[in-house]
Amino acid sequence: MSLQIASSSSFPSSSFDSSFWKEEEEEEQAPRICSKTIKESCKKHDQYLTPTLNEKLYLHYQGFKKIEGLEEYTELKALWLQGNIISQIENLECCAKLKCLYLQDNCIEKIENLNTLPELDTLNLTNNRLTTLSGVEQCPTLHSLEVVNNLLKSVEALEPLRGHPGIGVLNLSDNEIPVESASALVDILASMPSLAVLRLIGNPVVRTTEFPLRKTLILRCPQLKYLDDRPISESERLLVEAWGKGTTREERLAFEQAERERQREEEDERRKRNMAAMVLLMEDAKSRLLTEQMRKEEGEREKCSNDEKREEKEESCKNEGELDSLEELVIKRRKAKEEEGEEEKENYEEKKEEEEKDEKEKEIKEDETLSNKKEKSELKQEEEEEEKEEDLTKEKAENASKTELDESSTTSQPTQSERNETEKEEKEKEEKEKEEKEEEEEEELAEPDEWGKMPTLQFVP
Repeated sequence: MSLQIASSSSFPSSSFDSSFWKEEEEEEQAPRICSKTIKESCKKHDQYLTPTLNEKLYLHYQGFKKIEGLEEYTELKALWLQGNIISQIENLECCAKLKCLYLQDNCIEKIENLNTLPELDTLNLTNNRLTTLSGVEQCPTLHSLEVVNNLLKSVEALEPLRGHPGIGVLNLSDNEIPVESASALVDILASMPSLAVLRLIGNPVVRTTEFPLRKTLILRCPQLKYLDDRPISESERLLVEAWGKGTTREERLAFEQAERERQREEEDERRKRNMAAMVLLMEDAKSRLLTEQMRKEEGEREKCSNDEKREEKEESCKNEGELDSLEELVIKRRKAKEEEGEEEKENYEEKKEEEEKDEKEKEIKEDETLSNKKEKSELKQEEEEEEKEEDLTKEKAENASKTELDESSTTSQPTQSERNETEKEEKEKEEKEKEEKEEEEEEELAEPDEWGKMPTLQFVP
């Protein structure tokens, strides 16, 4: 048997093998969203380690290629995934309460799987690779949509926005929407009932002078409040409405000019009214100042006239009073002497009354002390009688015991009798000493203290 060896051309090329292996190596080396990485980010941003307690997750600028590993985070309301390499919106079915999704600076080419986010309010897809906005209609609750610097090159790419009920903030800046599609773009934006903020800067549509894009948008979108880099004022809206009344270019300019003149006249009238009001205020202030000055001058005049009248009266009184001055002095001296005598009498009577009160208080105190002493002496006598009775009972009991002992032993009789006599003598001495002490204390209390005596006052007229 002959063996045939296949040539090198029959095997796959080495370039194919190298590219295949490189992709596998890159997938193995790229970081993935898993429970470990999510917990590390939670620790870094001071969040909870239990998944269900977190309402925010920060997974930005980490080089993730795929959205995954969020099954346990069912209470999420805001998710930051910007600055990664994500190419597809997926695996968000578990985050039904998500309201804010930030996917700017990624590689997303298509909007999809938004039907799993029924409460989504804000979606940021800036700096991605979107060529169309298909998929936005899946989320009617969406309010803010930012698709800055993508690959939107035609109006057909914006067709999914037609009639969207929720979008109020739309940012289409730095795309490639052509000039030819200006009227179609206005039709799409006018069909959005909630649109209030719109940005189109950086698109070729805005740079044209042939089509008045700002005026037509203001005219067709009555709910619009902010366009590109400045808000829409009431005067601008009135000018645009007047401009829209004409059919030809000349008529529109005429209506606009007439509206501008009307606004100028209103502004002039308003300024005139303000100036008239200011003039009235100034006149009122001047009149008030004048009245105040007049009042001050009148008051000064009245003071001067009153002072002059007083001086005249004083001079007349002086002339009349020179004759009666001596009599008045005598009368005044007599009155002063009488008043001094009355004051002395009153002081003397007051002193007498105070002395009588003090004497009465002393007598009352002495009576109280004597009554207290009597009560104490009576109580002591009763206590002494009770003690004597107790002593007699004790003596009787001792005598009875002694008689019994005498009968038993005759030798001990004289010694016990002597002892009883000595005890009686000692008791009598102690009682006498107590009585003497009590008598001395009563004498001390009965004698009045020298400092308590009040000196008697004698009035010398």
